[in-house]
Amino acid sequence: MSDLRTRLDAALDGYRIDHQIGEGGMAVVFLAHDLKHSRRVALKVMKPEVGASLGTERFLREIKIAAQLSHPHILPLYDSGEVDGLHYLVMPFVEEESLRDRLDRDGTVPLPEAVRLTAEIAEALAYAHSRGLIHRDVKPENVLFHSGHAAVTDFGIARQMTQGEQTRLTGTGVAVGTVAYMSPEQAVGEVELDARTDVYALGCVLYEMLEGAPPFTGGSAQAVLTRKVTGEVPEFSTDTPVPETVIAVVRQALTALPEDRYDSPIAFARALEQAITEEAIEAAAVRKARRRRRRASTMVAGIVVILATGWWLATLATAPSFSRIALLPLVNETGDSSQAFFIDGMHDALIAEMGRAGIEVIGRRSVLRYRDDDETPVRDIARELNVDAVIEGFAFRQGDSVGVRVSLVDGATEASLWSASYGATARNVIGLYRQVTAAIAEAIGFRLSTEAAQRLASAPQVDPEAYEAYLNGMYHWYRLTPQDLVQAERYFTLALKIDPDYALAHQGISFVWGARQQMGLASPAEAGPKAGSAAQRALLLDSTLAEVHLSIANQLTGTEWDWQGADVAFRRALELNPSYAEARAFYSHLLVFLGRLDEASEQADLAVAADPLNSLISALSCVALSFVGRFEDASALCDAALEADPTHPVALSGRGNVLRSSGRNEEYLQHEIASARMRQDEEYAETLEAGYRRNGIEGAFAGAAELMVARSEFGFVSPTWIADAFEDAGNHERALDWLERGEEMRDPGMPYRVTATRSPALWDHPRFQAIRRRMGLSE
Repeated sequence: MSDLRTRLDAALDGYRIDHQIGEGGMAVVFLAHDLKHSRRVALKVMKPEVGASLGTERFLREIKIAAQLSHPHILPLYDSGEVDGLHYLVMPFVEEESLRDRLDRDGTVPLPEAVRLTAEIAEALAYAHSRGLIHRDVKPENVLFHSGHAAVTDFGIARQMTQGEQTRLTGTGVAVGTVAYMSPEQAVGEVELDARTDVYALGCVLYEMLEGAPPFTGGSAQAVLTRKVTGEVPEFSTDTPVPETVIAVVRQALTALPEDRYDSPIAFARALEQAITEEAIEAAAVRKARRRRRRASTMVAGIVVILATGWWLATLATAPSFSRIALLPLVNETGDSSQAFFIDGMHDALIAEMGRAGIEVIGRRSVLRYRDDDETPVRDIARELNVDAVIEGFAFRQGDSVGVRVSLVDGATEASLWSASYGATARNVIGLYRQVTAAIAEAIGFRLSTEAAQRLASAPQVDPEAYEAYLNGMYHWYRLTPQDLVQAERYFTLALKIDPDYALAHQGISFVWGARQQMGLASPAEAGPKAGSAAQRALLLDSTLAEVHLSIANQLTGTEWDWQGADVAFRRALELNPSYAEARAFYSHLLVFLGRLDEASEQADLAVAADPLNSLISALSCVALSFVGRFEDASALCDAALEADPTHPVALSGRGNVLRSSGRNEEYLQHEIASARMRQDEEYAETLEAGYRRNGIEGAFAGAAELMVARSEFGFVSPTWIADAFEDAGNHERALDWLERGEEMRDPGMPYRVTATRSPALWDHPRFQAIRRRMGLSE
């Protein structure tokens, strides 16, 4: 933008340009000094090329609208004009960050502050609405912080409520507005829009402040719109659980039909402020407890508070025999939302204990969809999960006491066959899990092995504070976003400060660095040693943890390329927990690398059967099946994973692998463009599009490869990603250069990259086969 800066310096009177502070698709923003009033200002200049191609109407409209608005929560207009054919406007320079900056840094905003900011934005929007204007582009980027308060900006696409404009989706985005925050009626081009379209967008912003991501995402604009129109608002899963009262308000703001939303931003804000009062939260808790009691009427009444004595109360109507069961999410009996992460951890731990005992139990993530589901009959749940019986559970934690109440329900008849209550001190919570597991085994007619029975009969004590930190860490790790991995590491580190010999916390550290390495968030040189040393430390402390053996197996596979050692570690993990779906899914990848394709296919199928609704398992199995040539099955698994979580990084990678391996080049390119935009990498997406316009598929990936090469000079970029792009560009020599670099740094993507290629010529190249030999893989 040096030419633009030069033109401004020469033609603009009254302002001294300092430096560029921002850039969007339409304009560039400079920090400038207002010479007349001796103040710093933000000078926004329309890009000449944009004016030449699209005209200046939108920019001039923004100036006209901004001049009409004067409100404490709307950024005012100081000045505007045109010099040397350049249109500009002048606004206050806000030294503080935008809401987008805040979310990128912190992930979420605490509930009280999020409510306050929502109310301030609502006031600004209501003021604009009173003057007949709707904003149409409410999003975190357009909310600035000024003295700690919200200031709405960028009215460039605002419209009179009586003035219509067709707003249509394109293949990769929208013509006007931002699809992630846009109301369904605005996205499909409704002519008559009113205040409720801004209410919807503000609801999306509030959701993201509380959750850390927009409510609706997808691989394309059309996919996002489909989810907005047909899908329910996703569940909240933040570290500080959102009250049911607030969830209800957000859901009403985000309903697909405008007539079902709040009539105005002020009505929305008032409902939100009421929802966080103690009276509203308490009343909602009472109503929810009544609903729970109605559903649990067949269970033993009341929870039996039991401590470490092991006293328990149970009834067993028959002596059933079930081979495959599901433990539904535990209901938080106390209603204390601050304990939600602990109750989730208890659920996860019970499933793990049952798996270690040899019980065939469905994985945790597949049953999470039934949380707070009082409507789906048990027989439907059993059919969807392909299980014989379902266990419903209630849990509590109060002071130093923890307890759980479980009930066994026949999946075919819905008869309640057995129920029992157990309790312990927090220090003896592992013993509680094992006691419950032994009782469930007896109730379903499962015969424990001698080794499993001995294990369940004894249990180590834990430090309650260290255990709580560990559960918090696992809560964040399961979400697998860069921000959550940071939080997870902090909690695992806290647990180790409390108890340096806590094996599970060391294992958690290994999981974090393993995930960063696999996701390309850290170089193998940084992540590998940290993941490996933490896993080895956990192994020394407790060699019976299947999770530890999985972590070691993944390290041996991804960076050590010790194929035999990895095979032993995977098999040991599955011996310790035959229901460990993650171990089976990752094991299928090792088997692919070794050319044992029938075994790989079998392990992928077993992984999905063990945890059929788990997006991660579906995505990992998709990758394996794409390598063995089962493209239709692989595609179905990735579609299922992305339907549950459209931003799932492994599922997105898996879908790309299916498209790439099956030669669907155009679809693969569009998938890569959409994925780049989903991770907010507009430069990468535009590079692919520009290259495609110049020289088709090869041009697209040639540009992408060179962009990644340039980025690698300033930070870590996986060499295998660059090699992929050069191969897709038809430049095999450059692809081999980067594969050799990946080999040198032991990039975890290398086993995948040298297992299959799109080009037979590259596969047959002597340098390629030499890499495989050095990695210990057969030709």
